[in-house]
Amino acid sequence: MKRNILIALALTIVCSIQAGRYDYHLIDFWGGAGYSGMVNSYPTANGGVGYTGSFDNKFIGGGGGLLGVGYEYRYKKFMLNTGLEFRLFSSKDRIFLDSAYHYSGAGMEYASQTKHYRFNSLSENQVVGQLMLPVMAGATFEYWYFLAGVKVGYTVLGSYKQNGELKTTITDSWAYDPEWENLFSHNIQTSDYSAKGKNRFGFDATLSAEVGINLNPFLSKAWNTENQKRKYPWHMRLAAFVDYGLPNMNVSDDVAFAQVDAENITTTSLHQSEWGSSRLNSLLVGVKFTALLQLTKPKGPKPLNPRMVVHVVDSETGNALAGTKIAVYNHKTKRTAQKTANAKGWMVSRYPAGNYRLTPSRAGYIPMEPVEVVHEQDLRDTITFSMKPEPVLSYTVVDAKTGRPIAANLEFTDIATGKVAFTASTDSIKTDASRLKLTYGHTYKVNVSAPDYLADNYDIADLGSNMKFALQPVEKGRTYVIQNLFFATNETTILPESEESLNEMYEFMKDNKTVRIRITGHTDAVGSEKDNQVLSEGRAESVKKAIVERGISADRIETEGKGESEPIATNDTEEGRAQNRRVEFTIL
Repeated sequence: MKRNILIALALTIVCSIQAGRYDYHLIDFWGGAGYSGMVNSYPTANGGVGYTGSFDNKFIGGGGGLLGVGYEYRYKKFMLNTGLEFRLFSSKDRIFLDSAYHYSGAGMEYASQTKHYRFNSLSENQVVGQLMLPVMAGATFEYWYFLAGVKVGYTVLGSYKQNGELKTTITDSWAYDPEWENLFSHNIQTSDYSAKGKNRFGFDATLSAEVGINLNPFLSKAWNTENQKRKYPWHMRLAAFVDYGLPNMNVSDDVAFAQVDAENITTTSLHQSEWGSSRLNSLLVGVKFTALLQLTKPKGPKPLNPRMVVHVVDSETGNALAGTKIAVYNHKTKRTAQKTANAKGWMVSRYPAGNYRLTPSRAGYIPMEPVEVVHEQDLRDTITFSMKPEPVLSYTVVDAKTGRPIAANLEFTDIATGKVAFTASTDSIKTDASRLKLTYGHTYKVNVSAPDYLADNYDIADLGSNMKFALQPVEKGRTYVIQNLFFATNETTILPESEESLNEMYEFMKDNKTVRIRITGHTDAVGSEKDNQVLSEGRAESVKKAIVERGISADRIETEGKGESEPIATNDTEEGRAQNRRVEFTIL
């Protein structure tokens, strides 16, 4: 089963290499450093031959590193990596012996004497160097990657060094008192002990894994542009790695920790003693940097177009504007693509490198001026649009005399179309301004009317302004000028541009059903007094006729003409004469 899987994997790799559509090849160089160690389990009592008592051990790690060169094959996101690697790591063991001794009667002056050798605070440092063949597989993405596999190899160097204290004592069994037997009666020597030698490691198999980031996306746009122009581009990555292995030692069955020959003490490595095991665990954890030289570029399909990244937010709140429409105009193809921002206000799309014009639009927000974009590398340079909400008109309607709010109706007419676009109302209780959002870019005229008040018209120049509409209350005996009322020169014919004012008069009479009015015509002083008198009377009758035709009873309207007798300005200037040519109405 395992054999079939390996064959299938090999065939897949071979076929993908031959296909040459998405694959490319790299030479990689790497180095790393970190924490290392070898872990062996020593017994806690009754050690090797010739030693009695108990002892404890502690493992202390050391430093390690690795250097390597290899080959990496990529197919789309898949990676296969191999090469040659040199690993160097160190470790330390510490032993505490309570009462280790060796019997030796030979060579002593008296056969009853026994010499004892005790090791105190014994520690051993090991250094191991290995040549390894890694076989790793994994995947790479835009910002990160991972690899996992095995490393097999052989130990090419290994050494150890021991340090501790050696204490030598003698006991004599021929003492006069039997109770003295086996007492340490002679303290012969206490000295520092040190020894060194070679470790005999052999084959090693290690599980290995690394996870890291691809550094190229984080480098400057200029560097990436120049790098892609090279015949052999560089790729760089940084990772955390771990190696966990089972190094095999060449250990004979008769290896002991210490050999005693008369006064000479010789020892072997703790790992290779009878206390150790021929198989132990090695650990190397650290940080690894890899530089890769790309030998070939992917064949077949062209690389994906670079991404265009757009973010749309509210200029006042900073909140994302989901659903914003973005028109993307390509200057080369002369075509426009319509895109929509997602729920977080982002639009991420791939487009060929070139010049584009972006125009965002959204209901309730002021249209923005188009932005010209030079679209090049896929470095995710975000284009941010901060859209301003359409302005809101704040308004109040008050009594012109008292300043108190009144209940009124407002009718907003779009000047461009002449049609009513919005209606609104106010009440006499609310003192705060009412708010209405109108369509940005349109111009409006508002007609404000209320029972027992004279209606009035206002032009809205700024949609974001605060407007106060003051209406004049209807008062008996008060006279008002009918604004924007136009006649043909020296005639009683009312011109079409007066329709709005006539409609306002009609609405006023309709809303105030008990009101009676007198319409009075006035002229300037140009011409004879008799002709001006006739002209003023005729114009007043024309206004009455227009209002009656709209549905108001003729019994509610009186007319009269004053000619040139009651000027309100000088007749010596054109401006003054224009003011004198007027039609008024008085509340009866």
